[in-house]
Amino acid sequence: MFLASPSRRIFAFVLAGCLCAALPGCASAPKSKADQTPAERAQLFLQMGSTALLEGDPTGALENLFEARRLGLDSAELRHGLALAYHAKGEAQAALDEARRAVAMKPGLSEANSTLGKLLMDHGRNDEALPYLRKAAKDPLYRESFKPLTSIGIIHYRKGELSQSRLHLDRAIQSARTSACVAYYYRGHLNLRESRPTDAIHDYEMASKNVCAGFGDAHVALALAYEKLRENEKARKKFLEIQQLFPSTPYSAQAIAHLQNLP
Repeated sequence: MFLASPSRRIFAFVLAGCLCAALPGCASAPKSKADQTPAERAQLFLQMGSTALLEGDPTGALENLFEARRLGLDSAELRHGLALAYHAKGEAQAALDEARRAVAMKPGLSEANSTLGKLLMDHGRNDEALPYLRKAAKDPLYRESFKPLTSIGIIHYRKGELSQSRLHLDRAIQSARTSACVAYYYRGHLNLRESRPTDAIHDYEMASKNVCAGFGDAHVALALAYEKLRENEKARKKFLEIQQLFPSTPYSAQAIAHLQNLP
């Protein structure tokens, strides 16, 4: 494959907002501790777990979610939060187990269906993943349907079903034009395979700016596309930018290697 697949970090980032979105009163001001019932305190810890995920602290998220569970809360939203936290820590089987529990507890929770489908896809179990992803994607009230649509598009891409892949990636991008980072990334792959380099570069640019700016794979993809098209000065500038944005990372090492080989 021409380019590396997206990192776990990006997946955790784009999914972390799901937990807070699914919680009642996530942004409301809490009561003082003395006035809170155990159930209210458990909800507060659940919300704190969501905040920790958004801040990139999966260990802190687990601490808060475990405390919510100790106080008697055991909901699909909590199990989904555990799945996201375990995934962010690289504990793949624990994440998958918790996502399954979340869907079993609340089959209509689209956030959990989307997460379970993505985790199954990451395990190479595409056929098992698709029903969960399709269910989430078809929910008219799911504000982040671009996530399961993207996953479906990736599955079709990996199967070589390129027209179906483009259909779902286009739908993902149409529903979230500024935040469908991974959809843009894979549509860039499609455009390169179909000899549409200008469109590919546009998609890689969209996959690497604004809310997608931390998506290192997309930055590298853009630089490699320039290199492939022999736009050497643009490639050089992009590889230098990657060194600055991602120092002491594999992205930087890859940029250095390509800079040494540019004419």
